[in-house]
Amino acid sequence: MEDRSRVALSVLAGAAVGGALGYLLFTESGRRLRAQVRPQLEGLLDDASQLQGTVRRIRDAAGEGWRSMTGLVADLADEPESADDDGPRAVS
Repeated sequence: MEDRSRVALSVLAGAAVGGALGYLLFTESGRRLRAQVRPQLEGLLDDASQLQGTVRRIRDAAGEGWRSMTGLVADLADEPESADDDGPRAVS
């Protein structure tokens, strides 16, 4: 894309964003629209926060599981094999 096209596109995008913000902030119908949308946005932000907490707990649980698994594998690798080994050992 040419530089002139980029500049023109940027100017148009800036004008559109500025017009939308002006409508929302400085008109009565924009204020009503904001009043209607605000509770929905707050609910969405609450849901996103809960999701973030859930993802954090899942990540922590997965990390703990990984650490346990690598510890178990290391413990099994350190055990000497005996000549009378009848198969896998039970892990307690």
